[in-house]
Amino acid sequence: MTHGLDNSSHAYDMYNITKPEHVVSISGDVVSNIALGTGLDMDDPLKPMPAPLSPFLVGQPTVVDGSPIDIPSILSSQTSFIEDASDYELATTLYANMGASFGFASLSAACSYSRTVQQKSDAIVALISQTTTGEPIPVSSINWRAPPNAESDAVQDSDRLAQFIEDYRSHYVQAITYGYRIAVLGTIRFQKGGRGSVLPSSFQGFFW
Repeated sequence: MTHGLDNSSHAYDMYNITKPEHVVSISGDVVSNIALGTGLDMDDPLKPMPAPLSPFLVGQPTVVDGSPIDIPSILSSQTSFIEDASDYELATTLYANMGASFGFASLSAACSYSRTVQQKSDAIVALISQTTTGEPIPVSSINWRAPPNAESDAVQDSDRLAQFIEDYRSHYVQAITYGYRIAVLGTIRFQKGGRGSVLPSSFQGFFW
């Protein structure tokens, strides 16, 4: 989960940049650069980019009493299904959860694939996850390197705001959910005369 820094710049998607919180999936090389307090660029929530600099004095803050932030031992398990989705909904699901497997370089590539698949087939995606969320950073424990000038109403220079986001990004990592997620895509060609209804029940049966 990320927490917003409330920065503004016309060069960015203002809804994503100023949204107070995002919950995003992070995979690939980005994972090795993520820790509590890491800055993330949420201009495109599907591709969060880590910051080169940290806005905090400590990369991994501790809770108020100084004790380490513990990872709870209780895991939560969940199995969900994405079906009867629009081309865009299927594309975002595939891009976020199976992008590396399909080699999608962008969301538009996933949308193109999704349209092609759903023109001829019924599609359903199973998402199986087991996760645990660590203790979040209390706001009272955050120790800024310097007053965040880019948040001040007195700063109206768009270049300075853009530089702030370039250095520190738009959000910081407030809590981390650990675990795994497995995505499985199932498709079935349309039955003669139109779409069939066999896929959802038969596909879901494999996961119960």
